[in-house]
Amino acid sequence: MAKTEVKDYLGRIRGQTDAWENFMNKFPKSPLIKKAKRAYDDYLLDYILGMDSSPTYDRTEGKLMDDTKEEYSRIIRKYPNSRTAKKAKELIAAFDAHIAVDQIEDRINLRR
Repeated sequence: MAKTEVKDYLGRIRGQTDAWENFMNKFPKSPLIKKAKRAYDDYLLDYILGMDSSPTYDRTEGKLMDDTKEEYSRIIRKYPNSRTAKKAKELIAAFDAHIAVDQIEDRINLRR
């Protein structure tokens, strides 16, 4: 996937995570909160862990893609207290600590 495609993909997914996280924060007692949480969790998984067609990290080298790390750094700066930023920080820390790729999902408590 080309650099601009990765940025576009992550930007679209980030837009969804932002929207659902904002909804959950603004309407915590909404009758739709369970659906909102499920939608947020699904988008968060795609944003943080990527998909087969748009990975966020190189499984062979065990490192985040440069574009991905830039995107996560941007979200951490822009929304430092968001759950999305927290998960991005955890993922960056796991890769920086050279945690085995197959253990990272458990480490950051996100699973497919």
